Amino acid sequence: MAGAVSLSGRISYIARDGVTRADSGARILILPEKRQGTALLSIEGFRNGAQAADLQLAQESLRLLGGAYAIADDGGRYQATLNSGGVYDVLIVSRHQSRDGRPALPAEVDRILGSYFDRPRLLIGQTQFHFSRLRYHGHEPELRDHVFVAG
Repeated sequence: MAGAVSLSGRISYIARDGVTRADSGARILILPEKRQGTALLSIEGFRNGAQAADLQLAQESLRLLGGAYAIADDGGRYQATLNSGGVYDVLIVSRHQSRDGRPALPAEVDRILGSYFDRPRLLIGQTQFHFSRLRYHGHEPELRDHVFVAG
């Protein structure tokens, strides 16, 4: 079902003043559970503010590995297309909500991201993130919203 939207949603955050805002620019990475190939991807195109050419290279690289990469629009909405059904890990990285301190990544997140990226800790940086599992059946689009809360 290539070409059809597989996953969509809205990313937002609750600021310290209690107001909910769209997390425009949040990054959504969808990684196949079964990794193809062994080459590690550079994080450059996956970081906030990446240049257009680096962003396109990142999106195409992840697509070739069977995953997808999307960026939330001004309303916090995103859409991603997957080539086939299967089990995926979904990483949502906030653009606007920072993590307090520099806590280490959970071991499982570090292991999975380390199998895809050359510098997984720098991929997330000091912003909040959400990591979850998605079982996509290949036909009906999945909906995945997330709200980040100030720490």
